[in-house]
Amino acid sequence: MAALRIMIIRHAEKPTDDGQAQGVTLAGALDPDDLSVRGWQRAGALATRFDRDGLPRPEWLFAPGVTERYRSTRAMHTLQPLAALRDRVISTRFTVGEETALAEELARRSGWLLVAWEHKSLVALANALVGSDRLTPQRWPDDRFDLVWILRRKRGSWTFRQVGQSLLDGDSDAPIDIDV
Repeated sequence: MAALRIMIIRHAEKPTDDGQAQGVTLAGALDPDDLSVRGWQRAGALATRFDRDGLPRPEWLFAPGVTERYRSTRAMHTLQPLAALRDRVISTRFTVGEETALAEELARRSGWLLVAWEHKSLVALANALVGSDRLTPQRWPDDRFDLVWILRRKRGSWTFRQVGQSLLDGDSDAPIDIDV
């Protein structure tokens, strides 16, 4: 079984329920399915975060595809600056709800992979990858946009760690509790 190295992030900041932050397109038009201004700032900062402080440059990028049921472009837009900087294509073949199929696709790859996904489905993706619900936290908090989960498989055994993105004012390096 080949070594597998996967980094998982939540899409960048989204509109808030109270209307304080609204979703906007890159052109500035209001769009509730897109990133907030802070989210666009995070996406831009993420482009240079990899290859620094122990986070390797990803060779493969994945985000959920847009469908009639799942219309958010947040994860794809979170990765766009990185994809442009590194001349990479973002795979949007899978969508939210297809985490098991995505995990199977990731398991066939090699090199460093980066997945930006919807936070309520990140746990399902991690569990599908490692075949267990005991290695990673089982809930991604609604207010956390600033972490990278790193999953590594070597000789059939998985390891997990969390790294803070340390990109924007207010980011925290505090990990999500495994026993959540």
